[in-house]
Amino acid sequence: MVIEQAIFTSAQTDRSEGYHLVVASRGIVSEDRRELTVWGPSHDSLLMTGGEASSVNFFRLPSGSFCVSKTVAAGPEYSGRGGERIYTHYLVVPPEALARFGNNPFAVLYAAVAGGQMVVSRQVPSRLGQIRLIGGAGQFDREALSQLSTADEAACCGQVVDAVLAARRVAVVADVVAAGPRKLFAAAINCLPLSWRGEASFSTGLKHSTRRPFCIIAVENDESLHQSLARRHGLSMIGARDSEPVALGGWAAFVTAALEANQPTAIADALLQTGAAGTLDELNRLGEIAQQSIAQRPRESTV
Repeated sequence: MVIEQAIFTSAQTDRSEGYHLVVASRGIVSEDRRELTVWGPSHDSLLMTGGEASSVNFFRLPSGSFCVSKTVAAGPEYSGRGGERIYTHYLVVPPEALARFGNNPFAVLYAAVAGGQMVVSRQVPSRLGQIRLIGGAGQFDREALSQLSTADEAACCGQVVDAVLAARRVAVVADVVAAGPRKLFAAAINCLPLSWRGEASFSTGLKHSTRRPFCIIAVENDESLHQSLARRHGLSMIGARDSEPVALGGWAAFVTAALEANQPTAIADALLQTGAAGTLDELNRLGEIAQQSIAQRPRESTV
């Protein structure tokens, strides 16, 4: 399976200078190139600083393909103005390729990393070819759920799932989840039926921007920022001191209960039944039935 790729960063080329889409493989259509430019993170876009700062991002493109990307801090700005150069490697993934990896953007990224395709170069290459992804992934990654170990993390995961199903934009306070946003979001993706995963646009470590209207973002622990995001941009807060708890029902309540009871297999089994749940009401009814069986299942030790 081959996919397209592009790099957005700060560089001086014969076409432009500063932050722009520096290079892209030839198969990316013009409307997607424009969208990648709009969503491209520039100077001071990462939540964290330092060599380990990074963000995994996912959103749908106008062509119907999906973008899976990783943003990192990659040395100083070429211009010498100070600060870290922000470097984003885009993978443009058609629906059939995403499906091969369980509609899981993290699985696509892991495959590209394992294939040595996500190496950051100080000198951006002048040309990019297609990437060949080897293998695939199943619908459920048990290891992703094993990263959640507390009731608070289970509750946060359930709220993220609920937000995706309700098409509600949310911001998760990064430091209230011991596992970190990346592991939390990866767990939440695995708790969603396949048909809903493409709607779960997210960023694990980019600052909020109106240019990048992700469904799920991580934010720092700053009450004034939380109030601004809620009041001016309509984001619901997860983990903020003054955030109102959301009453979960249906599928999201089942996911939370299964995680709290250390029963990832219950989620895996229920996911196999979701193909017949074409509407949210049907999915929620399935969740209610699945939740009733949790008490009869043995407690597992992997989550």
